[in-house]
Amino acid sequence: MIRVALPEIWEVNVDRRRWLAVAVCTHLVTPDAEGELGEMARYLVGTFSLGTAVERFRLGYPAIFGGVFVMSGRSPVRRFEFRGYVKRVPLACPTELNSLKDLDGAVIGGERGALTFSSVRKDGYVPVDNVGLRFITDTPPSRTVPFPRIS
Repeated sequence: MIRVALPEIWEVNVDRRRWLAVAVCTHLVTPDAEGELGEMARYLVGTFSLGTAVERFRLGYPAIFGGVFVMSGRSPVRRFEFRGYVKRVPLACPTELNSLKDLDGAVIGGERGALTFSSVRKDGYVPVDNVGLRFITDTPPSRTVPFPRIS
């Protein structure tokens, strides 16, 4: 039996075109979950088609590949693999996306809130998931055949 698990995705709108999606290690989304990620997990269990999944689902890229994505519509503009932590915060002084080179200490957001990043674990921060999609297989016990003895 093969099972699928996807990371939870946090997202914030940066402007009218771009949005930021972050895969986080809070809990894994399985096919029995509600919403777009649950539907995507059910789709992947049935088809195993990653290429179609990223085209069909808006959260496809961040859910499958993990990490931090800057998106424009459904298209990825940039991906960060950030070994650190993220927290939801009310909007402070956001970092300009165009000049962003490193996520450590960055605050990225729009009108409805922001995400702040840290390479050091702090209260209220959760780890960024750089793995993304997980296929989990249950393997039956192996049937071993004894190796013949040579005398």
